[in-house]
Amino acid sequence: AWAAHPLLGAGPGWKYVPSTDDGTIIHSLVLEPDSEQIEEIDPNTILTKTGAVAASPFATEEGKRIKARSLANGRIPLLTDVLGAYRYKAQALRSRFEDIGLLFDGDSEVVIYWQEETPCGLVSCRARLDHLIVSPDRIRVIDLKTCESAHPDDAQGVIWRKGYDIQRNKHGDR
Repeated sequence: AWAAHPLLGAGPGWKYVPSTDDGTIIHSLVLEPDSEQIEEIDPNTILTKTGAVAASPFATEEGKRIKARSLANGRIPLLTDVLGAYRYKAQALRSRFEDIGLLFDGDSEVVIYWQEETPCGLVSCRARLDHLIVSPDRIRVIDLKTCESAHPDDAQGVIWRKGYDIQRNKHGDR
C-alpha cells in the first residue's frame, strides 16, 4: 500500500486510471454533475477505415485511440447514448433524495487527513468523503453506494461482499 500510494511512495510510474464501472459513473453524476470526470464521445464522429460511422465505435482503431486518450487524461469516456442513460438514472436518484429531504448542498469528494495513535506507533490516515455538509448544529457525511437491487436482502449481500459493513470510526459507530 505504501509503494502504491501517490502521496507516500509511488514513483513516477504510478498513474491514476479512472474506473468505468456503473457505481463510479453514477457516483460522479449524482455528487458532481458538473464535473469534468466524464468525457462524452459522440459515436457519429468515430468512423471506420472506409469512412462510415462505426457500429461499435470503441472497437475501431480511432475509437481505441479516443478512449485511451480520455483514460490517460483521467477521464471516463462514454458514448453519448450511454451517458444519456446514466444521466437519467442520476437525475432520478437526485430527485428521490430530494423527496426525502437529502440535498447535496455541501462539498463532494472532500479529502481529510489525520493521525491515529496505535500500539505500533503513530499512523497517518487519509479518507475521501463522498459528500460533506457542515452546518452550525451538525456535520453530515454522506457515503453513496450503488447496487443492482434495493431489496434489503440483496443490498445487505452487497454490503457484506464489498466490506461496507466494516467502515467504522474509532468508536465503532456506523
